[in-house]
Amino acid sequence: MGRFIRRKPLGAASALVLLGLMLWSAAAPLFGASDPLMIDGRAALQSPSLDHVFGTDNLGRDVYSRVAYGGRVSLTVGFGAVAISLALATAIGVSSAYIGGWYDAILQRIVDAIMALPGLVLLLMLVALFGGGLWQVMFGIGLLAAFGASRVLRSSALSVSTSDYILAAHALGARDSWIMFRHILPNLIGPMMVIATLGLGSAVLAEASLSFLGFGVPEPHPSWGNMISGYGRQYLYQAPWMAIAPGIALTLAVFAFNALGDAVRDAIDPRMRGT
Repeated sequence: MGRFIRRKPLGAASALVLLGLMLWSAAAPLFGASDPLMIDGRAALQSPSLDHVFGTDNLGRDVYSRVAYGGRVSLTVGFGAVAISLALATAIGVSSAYIGGWYDAILQRIVDAIMALPGLVLLLMLVALFGGGLWQVMFGIGLLAAFGASRVLRSSALSVSTSDYILAAHALGARDSWIMFRHILPNLIGPMMVIATLGLGSAVLAEASLSFLGFGVPEPHPSWGNMISGYGRQYLYQAPWMAIAPGIALTLAVFAFNALGDAVRDAIDPRMRGT
């Protein structure tokens, strides 16, 4: 850990920023956040002050509280989508590399066909088909991200599956499921960590994009995306803090995820350790 901090200070700082954002969102009431759904018409469109640090929106709701609680939605979707995509990508990549033959050929052509289509259009189609909501958005983002990640894990699994100890396990009569879980999967932990850290930023940004277009988590529940869209865009000139506050939180989270992912990739990649 100390070596990682010395070699990758930006990655370590990004990890601290992300930890702070997660703690701030998870324990929002401890940091002064009130009910994000509470409407107070007398306090509508108030600029930032000591009573309302980030100001209020057109319904008098505290923007600071909505940004804090909105982080729960955005980060939950990000982590949930990455978990789904990683599980599906591992299943597709490892099985495709190990079984090979016609199974690998058919599965990879399906992956090629899906990856050739515009991702945002497919995501909008899935959300429109299954409806907007936390779980629907999470599953849609995770499903689409799985196919690209499966290619990376498949290439890593292919190099592992030709190793001598895999051939020795075959010669000893080990079951295929045992070889995949016991010998191949542990050697993919490094690529999986890189995929997860880099995918978190993309997943949070995808959720914000869907919410901005009106297909994400519906109002009145806050997320960073739907706060920027809707009323935030409608009152952009009159009350810019309604969109600026969630925009800064979203930008900070996505940048920190990407910087941490780059640092983890460089730390794991043996070709980058001496640079």
